[in-house]
Amino acid sequence: MKAKTQTPLIVAALAIVTIGIVVRIFFFAPPVPRMTAAPPKTGLRAGVAELPPAPPPQAETPTDFAPPAAPRASPDMQARAALALVGADSAAEQYWIRAINNPALPDNERKNLIEDLNEAGLANPRNPTADDVPLIVNRLQLIDQLAPAAMDSTNAAAFQEARKDLINMVARLLPAQ
Repeated sequence: MKAKTQTPLIVAALAIVTIGIVVRIFFFAPPVPRMTAAPPKTGLRAGVAELPPAPPPQAETPTDFAPPAAPRASPDMQARAALALVGADSAAEQYWIRAINNPALPDNERKNLIEDLNEAGLANPRNPTADDVPLIVNRLQLIDQLAPAAMDSTNAAAFQEARKDLINMVARLLPAQ
């Protein structure tokens, strides 16, 4: 019976201590100093001289550096940006066409630039709406125009995949007959 009477006292004591700590933190803590003036803009610190200027760089000799690596084509980020506008903007479309026909770009990059026609530029590629139909149709027409003259088998296969995906998107939007 003695333990039952001590439990409420322990709980009450813990509550009082907790409230005391919270009150002390919020009401009696020292104020945070606020900066009222900007630090000086000249010199590192007051009374310390500026650092001298850095010495001019030394000319490299042929033995100081490794030979440059063979040029490697990197993904064309502008082509990625243009991809979202293919079918809606002729300048972006022309840039994209040059990129997918650039033999310096890796096959995989060119493939992705073509196959991603079913995603880039659409508000929700998994659930296209009637508003997306004109863009999808423009892209299908462009594929039909470019696919016969694909520069290689990589582009040809990518055109087929993109066309299949875009046709499936339009088919989902058409009412069942």
